[in-house]
Amino acid sequence: MLVEKNKQLRSTDDSYGLQTAAQTKFMDTDQVKDKIMEAKDSAEQEIEKLKGDVGDVLKQAEEYIKENPNKAAMISAGIGTALGVAIAMLIHTGKKK
Repeated sequence: MLVEKNKQLRSTDDSYGLQTAAQTKFMDTDQVKDKIMEAKDSAEQEIEKLKGDVGDVLKQAEEYIKENPNKAAMISAGIGTALGVAIAMLIHTGKKK
């Protein structure tokens, strides 16, 4: 009886051509595996692109630092100071409560 119901669900479709929840429940495991593999492959491709992009940005930053060591030091000091002030303000605000 379950096999017949499964066949019936697979043969019917809603008016928009989308699978109903019951149809999705009976989706073949091969179809699920294929979709998972597609998603995995897509994610791996995106990760590789991001690795390349991050590598390029790091190389540009290294080159900038080598060409402009004084500016790089001042930028670093400014960022450090800003972070220190922000953390001090958060700590100070937390003590008032």
